[in-house]
Amino acid sequence: MGGGFAWFARRLERPAALVGLVLAAAGTVAFQVFAAHQEGVTATWLWVAPFLLLLGTLALARARSRRLGAALVLAALLFIPLVWSGLTVLDTSPEVNLPSAYTSQTAQRPGPPRNEGAGTNALLAYLQAHPPGTKYLIAVPGAQVGAPLVLATGQPVLYMGGFSGGDPVVDAGDLAALVQSGELRYVLYGAERGARPEIQSWLDTACTPVPVNRNTRGPALQLYDCRP
Repeated sequence: MGGGFAWFARRLERPAALVGLVLAAAGTVAFQVFAAHQEGVTATWLWVAPFLLLLGTLALARARSRRLGAALVLAALLFIPLVWSGLTVLDTSPEVNLPSAYTSQTAQRPGPPRNEGAGTNALLAYLQAHPPGTKYLIAVPGAQVGAPLVLATGQPVLYMGGFSGGDPVVDAGDLAALVQSGELRYVLYGAERGARPEIQSWLDTACTPVPVNRNTRGPALQLYDCRP
């Protein structure tokens, strides 16, 4: 975009260059608005860019104000990307499990439900009140569940199913060995994608469920205390 704008800006005295600049800028701004709408963003600030482009086009039509017109066209091209970037940086509740650029509050983000944070806070409060005193703070199904715990505590968390929860990183025997060696006490597990019956069976027989209200939507994950 920058190279194309610079090429047209050096040739503002040519009518064909003026028309080409306006058409190229209009196409770019139209695509930016379309892309934002695809993400569910319908905020009124989106229309500042077309308004700036209109002012720039009117200014370009007059020889004495073509530099101003070019500046307004450039502002129109940069407005939506700059605002989008700013809103991404200033987002007070980003999706840490699956980061994405800013989207409107009404648009659905990919990944786990946004109210997952309340359940994570309840789990963190319990773990801080009852520290395990082990190598791993807790074992969880996958990275999407465990990442907020690592970020909040800085302590190691065992991802039993890798990133997505579907990889067999450890089995029931491995968990039992970790518990016996004093490296693990708490396990968070349940009816999630990739859940394995042998792990659930071991948890039911060797561990004690802990009544922590982790979340109200999404997979039902139960906290277990496996202290020997």
